[in-house]
Amino acid sequence: MLTESAQVVAHEGDGVWLKTLRTSACESCKAKSGCGQHAMAKLTDGERQERATQIFVQAEPKPNIGDFVTVAIPESAMLRSAWTMYGIPMLLLLVVVGGLNMLGASELVQMLAAIVSLTAGLTIVRQLGQRWLSQSDMHPRIIE
Repeated sequence: MLTESAQVVAHEGDGVWLKTLRTSACESCKAKSGCGQHAMAKLTDGERQERATQIFVQAEPKPNIGDFVTVAIPESAMLRSAWTMYGIPMLLLLVVVGGLNMLGASELVQMLAAIVSLTAGLTIVRQLGQRWLSQSDMHPRIIE
């Protein structure tokens, strides 16, 4: 399970709205004091290192507003989402453009096919995402 700490900010229907604080990877790294990447991130990101995100989580019983809770989502759900989001569009694009290249299609045709195949891949991802909305293992839940 992947977990994150969050604060309850509102009640709504059968759940609660939670505010989580996203920090950059540099903030949790032990080697940040001697790292050039951390220095560059400070220069370019400045105050954008931490960003608040609000998410809706179904909860029974509902925690009180202001309480801090731990939210979890199964690792398999996160991996499946990431592979789907990045893998399907990229794989479709590579197969279509690679196939057209092997057939000797012009660069213009390959570029247009790349745009069409990427759009088709993102449409497939959207359809899968809509289907997954009904699956409870794809939703975060409060564990503490």
